[in-house]
Amino acid sequence: SGVELEGVPSSAPLRLLEGPAGTVVAGYSNGFLGLWDLATGRRLRSTRLHGAVVHLLRDGTAIHAATELGAHRSWDLGILERDRCEVLREVWQSVPVVWQGESVRLQPPPTAHPCSRP
Repeated sequence: SGVELEGVPSSAPLRLLEGPAGTVVAGYSNGFLGLWDLATGRRLRSTRLHGAVVHLLRDGTAIHAATELGAHRSWDLGILERDRCEVLREVWQSVPVVWQGESVRLQPPPTAHPCSRP
């Protein structure tokens, strides 16, 4: 059975494109551009462009969209194909803080998390 995609606009889809890592990209006549996970149907990203989305192109992990009125958008979706632990370690290194109440405090990665071990 098929998966129902969440947050689909009532406008007509004009372009569909296979995205990276089990995703689909759809462009609509009302300018809506969306990215969905095909396994869960969850909408991962969306935007609205001026004019109907009539062009979709995948270049590696990048998605390029353009409308009939010349509006355009590009998404680099390379992170979807990266190793989960690699991404988490990168985030922990570049953002070594957590919110606690109304303040920020330094905190190392959680030691019990499987990705905290190299």
